[in-house]
Amino acid sequence: MRKLISASIILVSLLFSSCVTDNFIPGRKSTVNKNLYQEYLNIGDAYYDLKKYDKALEYYKLASSNRAFRWACTYKMADTYFRQGNWDEAEKLYLKLLKRDENNLQLKESLAFVYASQGKFQESLEIYSMLQESYPENQSFLENQIVLLISSGEEDSAREKIDNLKTLFPDNTKAETYLKKLDDDKAAREALEESEEAESSETEEGETSAENEEASESNTSEASFADESENKSD
Repeated sequence: MRKLISASIILVSLLFSSCVTDNFIPGRKSTVNKNLYQEYLNIGDAYYDLKKYDKALEYYKLASSNRAFRWACTYKMADTYFRQGNWDEAEKLYLKLLKRDENNLQLKESLAFVYASQGKFQESLEIYSMLQESYPENQSFLENQIVLLISSGEEDSAREKIDNLKTLFPDNTKAETYLKKLDDDKAAREALEESEEAESSETEEGETSAENEEASESNTSEASFADESENKSD
């Protein structure tokens, strides 16, 4: 009987000792995994701070495979693509983030800048216009609209926005700079048009002169031929 009890105690002891190893501690594996992905994220941040954006993206992608870090890494990757000037990839991720957080001001500003950098001025203008309506005290949203309108050649709309800027923010010093830019651009266009018109006029005059010379040469040849014919008849 004692031998049987001793054997049972030994068996229970063996089972208990196996249960307290690392592999059987509840939550141990998930904690280790989470720490690993946190390290990936930290390494990505370190590379980002060093402006080694390719390496930062590599580790952000590794960290993003863990659900707990997915959205944080998505934002960090979008920002990293932004820093690289990889506008297409940045656009994709900002749109993805905005589907999850559609009222995020910083995401909207970033996307508007991305659109402007891609030459998608209308899309960028729409965002800045909406932001201005939501945050009328922020003059930068109005300024950005003016810059985009000037860049896209919409002079009348740009001047209208400049008037709004001067009315809403009398102390703003950029309004005059924008007006000067518009005036300089207009003067440059007019000078170019005058130059092109002058070149066109010179070309037409040259063509007319060449035609007259050809006609004159033709008349001279005909007259000479007529003289030779008369001489032969004599």
